Amino acid sequence: MLRADGYVKVLDFGLAKLAEKRALTSDTHAATIAKVETDPGTVMGTASYMSPEQARGHPVDARTDIFSLGVVLYEMVAGRVPFEAKTTSDVIAAILEKQPPPLARYEPDAPSQIQWIVTKALRKDRDERYQTIKEMLSDLRDFKQELDIQLRIESSAAPDEPGSDVDRNKSGQRAARTTNETAQTSEVTKRTTSSAEIILSEIKRHKTGVAMALTALIVIIAGLVFALYKFLGANKPATVHAPKFTALTSGGKVGDYLIDGDVSISPDGKYVTYAVFDDKFQMSLWVKQVSTNSQVQIVPPANVAFEGTTFSRDSEFVYYITQDRINRFKSGLYRVPVIGGTSTLVMDDVWSRPVFRPTASSSPPYATSGEANMR
Repeated sequence: MLRADGYVKVLDFGLAKLAEKRALTSDTHAATIAKVETDPGTVMGTASYMSPEQARGHPVDARTDIFSLGVVLYEMVAGRVPFEAKTTSDVIAAILEKQPPPLARYEPDAPSQIQWIVTKALRKDRDERYQTIKEMLSDLRDFKQELDIQLRIESSAAPDEPGSDVDRNKSGQRAARTTNETAQTSEVTKRTTSSAEIILSEIKRHKTGVAMALTALIVIIAGLVFALYKFLGANKPATVHAPKFTALTSGGKVGDYLIDGDVSISPDGKYVTYAVFDDKFQMSLWVKQVSTNSQVQIVPPANVAFEGTTFSRDSEFVYYITQDRINRFKSGLYRVPVIGGTSTLVMDDVWSRPVFRPTASSSPPYATSGEANMR
C-alpha cells in the first residue's frame, strides 16, 4: 500500500517463515517447535503470484520470491497480473506454459528499462532470473537515477508559466515594440507617398527618356546578376548540414543477428521493427511506435535467428524469416500483427526477405498462401 508520505508499506507477507536460528532442545517432538519446511509436492500460496517451481511443488529459494516480486511489479505497472485465468488450475497452467503479455500492451508509456527488469524477474527458469535481490535492486536504482536526470532536464527546460511577472514583462515589451513599429511605419508611408507623387509627375513629362533608362537599367542589372551567379556558383562550396541522429532504444539488448535487413521501417514511417536478445542469446522481435516512443514485443524469445523483416503495405502485419539455430537447414516465413499476437506460418524453407510490389499492375503476381501482393 502507498502511504500518504510516499512510502510503500507491506501489509501482507503471504507465506513467511522465521529465519533466525533457534536454540536446540532435547525434545525434538515438542508441540511448540515450528516446522518451517513443507513436504515435497505440496503447493502453498496464492496461485497468481506463484513461481513455476512453487506451482510444481518443488523446493523453493530466494529466486522464488524474486519471481513473486516480479508479478507485483508487473501488476503495479499494467494494472493486472501477468497470468490471468478463470480457475486456479488454469492460472497454474499459464504460469508453467505461457509467457506474460508485454507491459507495453497495457501501458504503452512504460520505459524499456522497467520492462526489461520485470521480464528478467519473471523468467520461468530460475537460473535465468535475478540470482539475488541485490542484482534487481541495483537495476532499479540505476533506472531511478535515469528518471531523476530526465525530470531535472525537463524542469530546467520548461517555459515560463502564463501570468507570471516574467510573462507580463515580456508582454509589455512586445506591446511597446508594436507601438513604435506602427509609428515608424506610418512616417515611412507618408514619406513614400510624397516621393512617389514627385516621381510620377516627372515620368509623365519625360516618358520616352524614362522608358529607355529603365530598359538600360534592367539589362545592366540582369548582366550583373548573371555574372555574380556564375562566379559565386563556381567558387562557393556546397553547404553540407550534419545529420541529426536520435536513439530509438536504450536497453542495450538490440541484436545484430538480422542478416537481410537489420531494421525495417513501416511504409507510413510510424513503426520500426528490430530484434532483441536476452542473457541466453535467445532472440525476440519488437515493434516501436516512433511518435509515442512506445514498444511492444510481437515475437517471444526463442533459440532462432531472424533473417529479415518486412512490413505489409498497410503497416498492419510484420513478415519475418526465422532460422533454427540448432537445425540451420530449417527456416520459415511467418506473419504476425504489428500490435502483437499469434504468429502464422506462411511458407517453409524461405531464405530471403519478402518484398511487396508497389502496385497491383506493376509486375505479375507471385502469390504465397493467399498473399497476392507479395513476391
